[in-house]
Amino acid sequence: MPDGMERRKFLKVLGAAGAGAGMLGCSPQGAEKLLPYVVPAEEIVPGLATWYRTTCRECPAGCGMEIRTREGRAVKAEGNSLSPISHGRLCPRGQGSLQGLYNPDRVPQALVRSGDELQPVSWSDAEDRLVQALAQAQGQAVFLTSTFTGALDRLVDEWCAAMGVERIRFDSFAWEPLRAANRMLFGIDAVPVHDFANAEVVVSFGADFLETWISNVDYAHGYSEGHAYNEGRRGVHVSVTPHQSLTDMNADVWLAARPGTEHLVALAIARSIVDQGLGDGGAAGAFLQQVDVAAAAQAADVPVDQITSVARAFANGGRSLAVGPGVSNAGSNATSVALAVALLNQVAGNIGQTVNFAQQELFANTGTYQDLIGLFDRIRAGQVGALLVHGPNPLHGVPLPADAAELLDNVPFLASFSSYEDETTARADLLLPDHHFLESWGDYVPRTGVFSLVQPVMLPVFATKQTGDVLLSTARRAGAPLPSAATTYHEYLLAHWQEVVYPASGSTQPFDTWWREALVNGVVTSPAAEPVAVATNAGALQQISLDPAQITGEGDYTLVVYPSIRFYDGRLANRPWLQELPDPVSKISWTSWVEVNPRTADALGLDTGSIVEVSTANGTAELPVWRHPGTRPEVIAIQLGQGHQALGRYASDRGVNAAAFLSPEVEAASGGVVWLQARAALRPTGRWERLPQGQVQETQEDRGIAQAVPLSEASVAEEHPYETEYYQLQAAGGLLPAVVDGAPSDFPPLGADYGEYGGEHPRWGMAIDLDRCIGCSACMVACSAENNIGIVGPEQVARGRNLTWMRIERYFEGEGDEFETRFVPMLCQHCTNAPCEPVCPVYAAYHTPEGLNAQVYNRCVGTRYCANNCPYKVRYFNWFTYEWPEPLNWQLNPDVTVRETGVMEKCTFCVQRIRGAQHDARREGRAVADGEIVPACQQTCPTNAITFGNVKDPNAQATQRSLSPRGYRVLEETNTQSAIVYLKKVLTDVTEV
Repeated sequence: MPDGMERRKFLKVLGAAGAGAGMLGCSPQGAEKLLPYVVPAEEIVPGLATWYRTTCRECPAGCGMEIRTREGRAVKAEGNSLSPISHGRLCPRGQGSLQGLYNPDRVPQALVRSGDELQPVSWSDAEDRLVQALAQAQGQAVFLTSTFTGALDRLVDEWCAAMGVERIRFDSFAWEPLRAANRMLFGIDAVPVHDFANAEVVVSFGADFLETWISNVDYAHGYSEGHAYNEGRRGVHVSVTPHQSLTDMNADVWLAARPGTEHLVALAIARSIVDQGLGDGGAAGAFLQQVDVAAAAQAADVPVDQITSVARAFANGGRSLAVGPGVSNAGSNATSVALAVALLNQVAGNIGQTVNFAQQELFANTGTYQDLIGLFDRIRAGQVGALLVHGPNPLHGVPLPADAAELLDNVPFLASFSSYEDETTARADLLLPDHHFLESWGDYVPRTGVFSLVQPVMLPVFATKQTGDVLLSTARRAGAPLPSAATTYHEYLLAHWQEVVYPASGSTQPFDTWWREALVNGVVTSPAAEPVAVATNAGALQQISLDPAQITGEGDYTLVVYPSIRFYDGRLANRPWLQELPDPVSKISWTSWVEVNPRTADALGLDTGSIVEVSTANGTAELPVWRHPGTRPEVIAIQLGQGHQALGRYASDRGVNAAAFLSPEVEAASGGVVWLQARAALRPTGRWERLPQGQVQETQEDRGIAQAVPLSEASVAEEHPYETEYYQLQAAGGLLPAVVDGAPSDFPPLGADYGEYGGEHPRWGMAIDLDRCIGCSACMVACSAENNIGIVGPEQVARGRNLTWMRIERYFEGEGDEFETRFVPMLCQHCTNAPCEPVCPVYAAYHTPEGLNAQVYNRCVGTRYCANNCPYKVRYFNWFTYEWPEPLNWQLNPDVTVRETGVMEKCTFCVQRIRGAQHDARREGRAVADGEIVPACQQTCPTNAITFGNVKDPNAQATQRSLSPRGYRVLEETNTQSAIVYLKKVLTDVTEV
């Protein structure tokens, strides 16, 4: 040390010199400019969030959405609590929507093809090229769109009429059999709204209503209200399917019917209801006399006594609901399945009760798969001179003719409005990229009487242009007058709402005032519609086939393909959060797999990860095996959504396009896709690979992680909660108040001796009801979005290095075909006696006065002792500094530190939200109200399974839930005194309803 210099001063100088050197020599970007708000926008306050309400457009459900923005950029998506579709919740797809907005592989501007390359072009030039191409098409132009509603649907129709363009609508999942059955049986070409909240008994015939079927967030919310345990009662869910999706995993009873026989089971249940005198067959009585219950049970391989039991429970006076078919069982008889399900609902008295035709899911003007096949036939015949595409990506996700790609290449002019260079867009001559829905004006009508607004929450990220504005501009350039005088789509939208929505709302306010309120609320509802009298056409019942679906081809196994809760039909496969999210069924990410029954796998010598060759008459691919007990032995299953040849860097090239295994077969009765059609062969290759799997342990090994209790025991315990063994053990350990005269004496619960965490400080805790958790994993994506959790990729996931702060553990309980599935959200337990804290050599892990187990990132040196000592394994180590390619880094939450290499990280109970609410309360001179602090996982949960709050408050919702006789703590024998109480799942049988 230099003479005369104190140690403190020396370190100061050394630190300053090192910092300067770091800024000069290590900065990869150089200087950046800070631009102040000279004239800030009225609604923007730097440092504070601004919220906008809009509508999610990641799938056709149309959930209401709230977007949190900071300094002009969207950072988090939430559900709109005013929306009757979302109920303030979102599914994984909605939570991942920001990665569509900021995706680095979006088409950045208008592009035109020059040889084999796409070149930038001005929007004026691009629109002129479109007008010229339509003129050259000489009346043979076609506009292929997905199903629009509201103002855009009207504008497209007007534009097509003015420009001489034919419009064809197509959606991968358009539920054609449902629409056809309702048209044939009731004379209504639509899908009714299904009231799961008032259905005590639900029987699903292949409809994955918790994942992709029609409106999964609304239906999951209603399902939890009608099905979950409440005051001694609980609903029952029966699944009739040869393969279990996530929805079927939540069923209380699985009737593993042979593929293509679901309609026979539905008819047998209806016949059994009539035979037992529990329902009136009415006009259907004569038809049901043709149904032999024993023969149907034998054909479906379902015990007769189970059909009888389900029939007895289902006929409960209009408080039951049958739904189906879905994609997985849409075979050559899909309309027969839909007719049988509608008949079953009618016999049980559900029409007008839980099946509501007064409110309809608006699918009446939706096209069919037959229309798409007809389009390719016309292209083959040279009858299409120009093709415009907005929405569908027909070259991926549905079965197509073998020459489909070649046919598109032969269209004289192809224009795409897609924001991404997908398989279809990659062949386009002109790209006119639309705004992302979070940059757009628009509206959407998800069901009768619900008008949901789409409004921009920020300026466009790229030089894209809204399709509505392109249509208006090209009509003016072509001299084709439209009925509207609007010059912008915003003007067109405003006029449409003034003409259509404003009168329907019944409001007496001036339009300008009403419009401003509509923008604030994000959704407008019209008065409730009068009940619709539904008459049954008995003649339509004769269209129901009494034979199983036709499944053709060689091979020993029936191939089932089913949609993905993460990617829908594959359109969302370029979202890294969704790719890294473990599939709720298999826990596999980033790739495709084939699901095989364990008995079948044993016979073939296959383990999870074994590579097999799957082949049908239409395609062959090598896939890893996942042993799924929820699959019949003669069935194999592959999920849709992966296998893109384009769409961007995050669309996994490790997967397969499951639709390529199928032929372009159309169901004659409805015009829909025949998804259940092929037999397949399996050939072991002898190879094995480690899968990118988030969970490899399929059972609990008797550790009591996911506990359950029969309905009878839960009801008795609820009547005498303080006499239960659980309560007595907790009270003896000081974790619950002592019982005096049959009642709890003093609060606080969950730790009467708080030590240094006592006094005026709250004790934050959480209650998670496993009877409400459906395993959808929306909470995992919400946590990643809120807390800036990095994407590690398939290779690192395969090595167990995923970073998600919470996970949904999925366990199978039971042996062979007699098993049940349990889901457990697992996150940091914020233990009172936290094992991670005393082993940290640098005191990076510590406890706050509020009982939070905190982590100081700047102290952490990455010894990982804390992770080794955590019995719950909820601490995660950053092996690398994970990068966010521009502009994906715009999604980062400025309230949360972005962690780098060598740091341990974990759930914080969204401490930034806790501190924000505390600061607001302190500024307003009040206490934090119960329910004011909502962590991201709780906020998005469609089933209200998670409750957070101050468990020292006896009136807090989290406290009240924690006092349930079903309460327990995971690994309680370790005496960690965790802050999370789980409520046991309740097991129900059809005989108990």
